[in-house]
Amino acid sequence: MFNATPAVRRGTLATLSFKKPALRICLLLLAGLMCVFVSGDLTRAQIPPMPPEKVVKILGQRIHYYEAGKGGNIILLHGLGAAADIWAANIPALSPHYHVVVPDQLGFGNSDKPPIEYKIQTWVEFLNLFMQALHIPKATIVGNSLGGWIAVDFARQHPEKVDRLVLADAAGWRPLAMPPPLAESLNDASIAGIRQALEIMLFERRAIPVNLNPGSIQETRKMLEYIVFDKHLITDEMVETEFQRHLRIGDGYTIDRFLAGSLAEDQFENEHLGNLNLPTLIVWGRNDRLFSLDEARSYGKAINGSKLVIIDQCGHVPQLEKSADFNKALLEYLSGS
Repeated sequence: MFNATPAVRRGTLATLSFKKPALRICLLLLAGLMCVFVSGDLTRAQIPPMPPEKVVKILGQRIHYYEAGKGGNIILLHGLGAAADIWAANIPALSPHYHVVVPDQLGFGNSDKPPIEYKIQTWVEFLNLFMQALHIPKATIVGNSLGGWIAVDFARQHPEKVDRLVLADAAGWRPLAMPPPLAESLNDASIAGIRQALEIMLFERRAIPVNLNPGSIQETRKMLEYIVFDKHLITDEMVETEFQRHLRIGDGYTIDRFLAGSLAEDQFENEHLGNLNLPTLIVWGRNDRLFSLDEARSYGKAINGSKLVIIDQCGHVPQLEKSADFNKALLEYLSGS
């Protein structure tokens, strides 16, 4: 059922975002919480190459992943529209001390993209089977944005397989300010319920400052500039490379189906973490415009024994924009410092 083989290496990642509470809630959060990412080519001169790429088959689907180091197991999960190389600046810091495994999750990167309804449960089940395939009985699970949502849901369902949990600007927390009509329609999978949610979204469409699925170089620039604190990181070359990746990688269906599914089914974690008692580090960019510190603190209150680290002058992707600070916080936490 499972087998792992080397694979050909590839490019990078990216995707989406918004603004204003109304649509940010309607689309963003509700949407499965975008992950929006900066391409690995963002600072190509500063980011080391990825380890050799491998492939394992899970339920007949080819899952690409990277592996480096020996020691305790750490699995790094990217978010919506991203891929494994969002962690390129972190693997070298972790691999001298730990066994680091970084997958392109189903529907993203170089992994297979079957035409299914993508849900949090989809990725939780694939993560469980992925760990079985690689003979990883237990690991520290680190997730950014949508990857954080998947990580916390996996930890809730399989606490015996999680050593520690690390949430970096994680999605998955339903905002308290979500409009009641929309919140109600999340649990109404009927055509009328979905139509109601869509109407609210369309009404607020004008509030979205960037295109979730950029159709031009210009829209790609706006998207990338929205998710980082330091706009000087976004160069012309990086923007063009990112748009090319967006055209080539073919994960648009995955993104669209997850967003649509999030409208029809409330998958948020708010009511499900009461019994979660795992050592948890929450790392958040102070200047994240997708998910505010309120969400970070909400996760902190819901997860017993969690620790919050805030990184200044940092947006939605701290492991990339402030990789040194992120690596320091993570290593200190893992070592018990």
